[in-house]
Amino acid sequence: MFLENRASRGYRHARGVVTTWPRGERTGLARDDERPGGAGKDVRATVVAVSDAAGTSPAVGERSRRGGRFARLRRLPPVAAAIAVPSLIALGLCCYQYSTPNLLFSVYDGDDGVYFGAAMRLSDGLFPYKDFVIVHPPGIAVLLLPLAAVGHLFGTRVGFAAARCLTVAVVTANVVLVGLLVRHRGAFAAFAAGLFLACFPVAVAADNTLLLEPYLAFFCLLGLLLAFPKGQLATGRRLIGAGAAFGLASTVKIWAVFPLLAIGAYLLFRHREAIGRFAFGLVVALAVFAGPFAAAAPAAFFRDVVASQWLRGRRGTPTAPPGDRLLQLTGIGGWGPNLAASVGVLAGVALVALLGAYFVCVRGHSSLEFALASGAAVAVAAEFISREFYAYYAYFPAVFIAPLCALALSSIVWRFREGFARRPSVDPRLRRALGRLPWAAAVVAAALAVPANASYASQYLASSGINNPAPVIDAAIPPGACVLSVDVVYALVSDRFTSPPGCPTLDDSYGTWIALNDGSPPASPPFSPALVSQWTSWLEQANYLIYRQTNVKIPLTPALVAYVDAHYRLVASGQYFQVFRHTP
Repeated sequence: MFLENRASRGYRHARGVVTTWPRGERTGLARDDERPGGAGKDVRATVVAVSDAAGTSPAVGERSRRGGRFARLRRLPPVAAAIAVPSLIALGLCCYQYSTPNLLFSVYDGDDGVYFGAAMRLSDGLFPYKDFVIVHPPGIAVLLLPLAAVGHLFGTRVGFAAARCLTVAVVTANVVLVGLLVRHRGAFAAFAAGLFLACFPVAVAADNTLLLEPYLAFFCLLGLLLAFPKGQLATGRRLIGAGAAFGLASTVKIWAVFPLLAIGAYLLFRHREAIGRFAFGLVVALAVFAGPFAAAAPAAFFRDVVASQWLRGRRGTPTAPPGDRLLQLTGIGGWGPNLAASVGVLAGVALVALLGAYFVCVRGHSSLEFALASGAAVAVAAEFISREFYAYYAYFPAVFIAPLCALALSSIVWRFREGFARRPSVDPRLRRALGRLPWAAAVVAAALAVPANASYASQYLASSGINNPAPVIDAAIPPGACVLSVDVVYALVSDRFTSPPGCPTLDDSYGTWIALNDGSPPASPPFSPALVSQWTSWLEQANYLIYRQTNVKIPLTPALVAYVDAHYRLVASGQYFQVFRHTP
């Protein structure tokens, strides 16, 4: 400690200021929060003003009043700022996507309508699996129940838009959670992890509408944060909460089983005493969020959630070769539509080599690093095992890869700075410049990535076939009519999604096909009798049919085609759909 007025050297201290230098400030050594495995405390200069109110000079008082406007900003810890900036970038990119005209209330995907439609059906008292088919766990329908209430009060169009906005909030929260997960390694690690996920080039495929991947990632990250505070395994109630978070993730999408098994195996071999609490939280979450639906229709629950997904993975049509999958998993697929698959292979090899060298060459890894590495490995392997692959699938492994890469980079940066700081011949100005170099590189990367991501988002959405069918459907179908929509999203954005007694309870036409046709995706005949019978019943019940020409999900047997030709008349059509009215 020392007592000195440093106004002549640019320090704006009042008289009587007691100052302590932060650890490493004058020596050039890295602070504790920047060391691998550091305590995460921001060791800053402590300033204690020792002056009475009567003795303070007018000039000092004026400076204090002027500086008071930004006092809170100056007191913001570096780690908090490092987390806030990537989070704002993620939020800004999502808002930029929704600045596209009519995007919030338009149709450009089919799965989003399935998830919100399941919540609407559930709010009407219809149970998934028992009353309608959905080939995913029931968690998303339960989570969206409050927004389903909004749909009942203000119309499904408004409720569906609110669900899309909720997804934006979840995507932003994921960036916050990634930063919090590695904040014990300092501000740079938190900034790098958040920036990686916020600027992940193909994230637009997952955050442009209501999809499962952001919610799945949210609960997995929350589970990791509860299980590994400051990089080490927690104890007591935190482990129960971690198990519950992974249980919630499992009720959102069954893919949560892959990192869950990896982390469970790690706990079993390294921390066997923690398995009990973790498993207790997991079982409780599964019992609360999935138990009632499984108990109501156990056979249908197993068929839709387990058997259909398993058969879909084995009999589905391959949608992407391994090289293209690597392009998406590494994020490079968002840099341009004409990149060769070999670029993805090279990027994947480089990423594996970097992380492999880090784990081999650096000793003393934390429990969090092993959990992230095992979760990332299993999640990436699952992407190659599945026959079907879509761009938004890559978002889930990214939430494990982002903090893992950030921990590796922060360790490399710290060792690089430590090596120079211990050389007495190195000029102090060079030490300071080298300390700022990683931050400068990260800022430059963000400056390059944000415009590129915005451009990719525009291209991706432009190729998605955005259209607003509400005016045409609203004019053709009266409110309260019994509507059968092959893709329920068309009924949702038009406020024609209803569940009156005796009407079809279709929610997921693609999932219904898989569940009732032995796991085979929509294709040419033969069709299973159960599938044909179900569609015949629905067509007999409905007053109106909304049919999407570009995606056939009806088993068009000769008898069913003859029935539609005889009893349905075209009354309206749009860019991608047609509206038919049932006539006796």
